[in-house]
Amino acid sequence: MDAKRRKALGEVLSSRREKLARINAGFVMVTSSAVTRGILTAVFWFAPPPYPWYIAATAREGLCWLATKTPGGVDVEATLARYEKLKLGIMKP
Repeated sequence: MDAKRRKALGEVLSSRREKLARINAGFVMVTSSAVTRGILTAVFWFAPPPYPWYIAATAREGLCWLATKTPGGVDVEATLARYEKLKLGIMKP
């Protein structure tokens, strides 16, 4: 993403900051790449969103964190089971 697009995205997010804070319990990005996790963590340190955020290495880790931020929690095991079932349907040859 070039500087022009980053600036445009930043402006869009800034103009909606209050609404984003009201409607988001939290944000999790899951990636197995340690490099990507490091870059995203640095980006969010410098330009944090107006809601809690976490960069996770696994879906389980991300869902466990999200469960602490979501009113009523999240059934981590049931969500992971549905996710695995969905992946099987999508990845069939």
